Amino acid sequence: MTYHQRDDLPNLYNDWFAGSGACVQCHGLDENGIFNVDGEGNDVNVVDDWKATLMANSAKDPFWKAKVSHEILSNPSHQSILEDKCTQCHAPMGNYNNVLNEIAPYTLAELAADSVALDGVSCLACHQQTAEDLGTVFSGELHFDTLFKAFGPYESPLISPMASATGYIPEYAEHIFDPGLCAGCHSLITETVDLSGEFTGDEFVEQATYHEWLNSAYNIGESLESTCQDCHMPIIDSPVQIANGYNTEPRSPYALHELVGANVFMLNMMKDNIDTLGLSASAAEFEEVAAKTLTMLESAIELEVFMADRNSDTAYFEVLVQNNAGHKFPSGFPSRRAFIEFVVLDENEDTLFASGITNDQGFIVNYDSDYEQHYDQIDSEEQAQVYELIMADVNDQPTTILERAKYALKDNRLPPKGFNDTHFAYDTCAIFGQALNDPNFNFEGGQGTGSDKINYWIPMNGYSGGMEVHVRFNYQAVPRKWLEDMFTYNSDEIDLFQYLFDEADHAPLTVQEDLLFIDPNHLQEPENLQIEIWPTLSSDGQFIVNNLGAHTLEKAAIYNSAGQMIEDIELLNIPRQEIRLEGEKGVYLIVLYTRETQLLKRIVLTD
Repeated sequence: MTYHQRDDLPNLYNDWFAGSGACVQCHGLDENGIFNVDGEGNDVNVVDDWKATLMANSAKDPFWKAKVSHEILSNPSHQSILEDKCTQCHAPMGNYNNVLNEIAPYTLAELAADSVALDGVSCLACHQQTAEDLGTVFSGELHFDTLFKAFGPYESPLISPMASATGYIPEYAEHIFDPGLCAGCHSLITETVDLSGEFTGDEFVEQATYHEWLNSAYNIGESLESTCQDCHMPIIDSPVQIANGYNTEPRSPYALHELVGANVFMLNMMKDNIDTLGLSASAAEFEEVAAKTLTMLESAIELEVFMADRNSDTAYFEVLVQNNAGHKFPSGFPSRRAFIEFVVLDENEDTLFASGITNDQGFIVNYDSDYEQHYDQIDSEEQAQVYELIMADVNDQPTTILERAKYALKDNRLPPKGFNDTHFAYDTCAIFGQALNDPNFNFEGGQGTGSDKINYWIPMNGYSGGMEVHVRFNYQAVPRKWLEDMFTYNSDEIDLFQYLFDEADHAPLTVQEDLLFIDPNHLQEPENLQIEIWPTLSSDGQFIVNNLGAHTLEKAAIYNSAGQMIEDIELLNIPRQEIRLEGEKGVYLIVLYTRETQLLKRIVLTD
């Protein structure tokens, strides 16, 4: 048997934890394709799925290191407190080695020399956690087993090989399925300081992804029941032999350790700077995780644009955005923001209106100098709908220094379905700002839609020709504006990150997009037309046109998302006929022509 050894993964131990190099010999790639593969022979080993994730690289993340430095330079007397707190989640196997040895605090200098800690949120950072206080303690408070047990999802594990090879005893534990396993790090409360660094006695919820999930329809007992693990560790039913070289009973179901989040930007930065940052994963592995991350982001959001009315003065549009994630979008670290890009072009493809566009540095054009308010209606290019958390200091000014955060000036990040202000966890994940006054935000006949409808009133100034409406839901995990204060300071960590950031691609990530064509008659669907296209999403390009009314079908014109007509099809005037679309996946528009009118339909070609 040939095992896939990884010299770049730490096969080292401290007093209480082991690095991932101790696990790879059994749970890594089997080059003979027998173990750690699914029923079709696809490699599904946990180590390779994990090693290019931000979890694996949490202790080497250059943004995190720069931000810790920023916090320390803002409040130098708090250095030991900050370093100890921040390493609890980003380097738990180093920090908690000190805790269990009753040594405190843990420092960044210790981390730099600690190979086990530099393994980030490694195997035992999760599998050595006990069930004690799961889901009730946060801000990096974790509880680890001290009898060298490794908790797993399968009953009756084979003990002797793992115990002899690593010193750890595998043990079935039901709490490994509990979302509370994630809660300790994915809800963080900070203590507020004033501008002099003095503690005020206030607290601020810096992030509360776990509580957002609690206050959702995805929580246990609700109609969309789904846990953190269900989404971030997808289950396959195919039995898998999980230990190289040991003919144990194949295990099913099997959780893929993909652990993807929402930060394609940092994954690409890491991919481009592997040697500089001392990372273990390859460029191809980072690319794979980035692709999976984008797929997850795309599945989290639905976006549609509709035309409500038009006259010589104004065109009225509605944009509907739906959050399908089990928590807010965006969630997690407060730098993250999403925004609507809304652009209207005339028949000559000249811009009639543009809101939420960005320049080459990633800045939103016309973004307010402090922050953009939440809007129910947008009628000016000076306005843009931005979903974000804006923190305020003791002087009521926006801040990006986490210790100075006292309260939220704005939090209109899209809540999950089922989110309600009467839920017991609402106080840790509340909505703030003008979104509270928006009748279309998380509300339609009641709370919990997880959606927002934005009304765009576009000045026509007498223009009556055709239009193209391009709408994108864009996302920035690390926008340059959020870094402006950090970049006024200098340290090795900040200077390195600023260099890497300046070299990176700052174009926002488009998560979803929609396109609407408006001819001079603005293609309003007549009542009782009774023509439909089914399905609206197709993987093979086959769509059925059903003519249920008395109108005479003549032809169909198909346009791609760039507004180019790619096919002109003559239709038969029969009740049911097939249209076949060949092309790349994406959004397409079909204009159906009848003898009496025209009808616009949106279809999507999927993988």
